[in-house]
Amino acid sequence: VGVIVGAFPRLEELGLHLGGDCSTLIHLQKSLCRLCVRLSDESTAHQLATRVLPSLTLLQRLDVIVLRQGDVAAAEQRFRGLVSSVVVRCCGDVRAMASKGILNVGSLCDGLGLVLEK
Repeated sequence: VGVIVGAFPRLEELGLHLGGDCSTLIHLQKSLCRLCVRLSDESTAHQLATRVLPSLTLLQRLDVIVLRQGDVAAAEQRFRGLVSSVVVRCCGDVRAMASKGILNVGSLCDGLGLVLEK
């Protein structure tokens, strides 16, 4: 994350697979309007919710992709109210929507480590 933020300090939209320390995202507080993340673990989700998102005052939309369908409700509750628009989906739903053409995610899926089957 640090390399991306360092190279592009005025990003307005960002999609990435987060795992581990994501506090560097705070440096995008003056530009980031939309963030799409695939969360790999509970500690990263906790850090994002408690330390990072409260600092991203311009953030208008947060898309969260979790590994399992069973994690969707917990993620919705965790991130609700931190950003004006929060959408949480599981990896399987994103793949299914993309393969049906409902969701045009193309390169975003590649960046998040999701494999689209045709």
